[in-house]
Amino acid sequence: MPPSTIWIVPSQGGAAKPITQAGDPPGGHGAPSWSPDGKRIVFDASDFVSTSLWSVSLGGRDFKKIAKDGSDGVYSPDGASIFYSLQGLWRIHVSPTTGEPVGEPFQLASGGPTGIRYATLSADGKKIAYSILSLSSNLWSVPLLSGASVLTDPEPFPRDTSSRKNVARFSPDGRRIAFNSWRTGTSADIWVAEADGKNPTQLTSNPTTDSMPSWFPEGDRIAFLSDRTNNHWRCGPSHWQPGGKSSFWISAMEWSFSRFPPTENKWPSTQRKAEQSTFGQPRSQVENKSS
Repeated sequence: MPPSTIWIVPSQGGAAKPITQAGDPPGGHGAPSWSPDGKRIVFDASDFVSTSLWSVSLGGRDFKKIAKDGSDGVYSPDGASIFYSLQGLWRIHVSPTTGEPVGEPFQLASGGPTGIRYATLSADGKKIAYSILSLSSNLWSVPLLSGASVLTDPEPFPRDTSSRKNVARFSPDGRRIAFNSWRTGTSADIWVAEADGKNPTQLTSNPTTDSMPSWFPEGDRIAFLSDRTNNHWRCGPSHWQPGGKSSFWISAMEWSFSRFPPTENKWPSTQRKAEQSTFGQPRSQVENKSS
């Protein structure tokens, strides 16, 4: 993650030398791997929402973008290909002299519902080993009983365990919970369920990542982070106190929210560009464009 960078140091010891600089290319730099001739390094550039694959010469110049999406790149023994992870295992040809990618990448193996990571090649280039990464998580709930002397066992919330769920947020009235949900190979979306886990409903379905839901004080809208414009952004925490105002900032100047009709099972989404949004404003001062 930013602002990590790539450095090299002599194998026998000595002064470390930076190869990349923070922000060039955008994101934090990591997972470096040498080319067979020792003239280039392939590495990841990652931020909160995506990871791309790059290579660079030892002079810290001559950057080559290998793949828009991908990680854990390793060179083939002849230096003519780079293998990398993107849910499955992929290969792309590169020029051993210029480092430029050649042609389109092609998939060698699918991770299915899991992910493939950390590939390594045999010295003769005839075999490849990799890790299968399987992740699971769920939300759990436990009653808070005042004065109770016996602990109550937690229960999964909701009971569907076919996808990962996290970042739960209660609505202001405590009747609903917004949370993230996604499956391996798909982007995160915002879901809403009743406080007891019943009637989970998908709120967003954009192919990009929607994450970190936060309720508006009235309980009829949710603000969330999204990379729908491929911008790099961050959002500060939002807080609210009765009778007061508070703000959140998004550096890429985009924030999104969705309205909850009180009687209809519809979920229109709204997007607005602004440098600052202040909770607690009269509704007439908030610009809405529902779709």
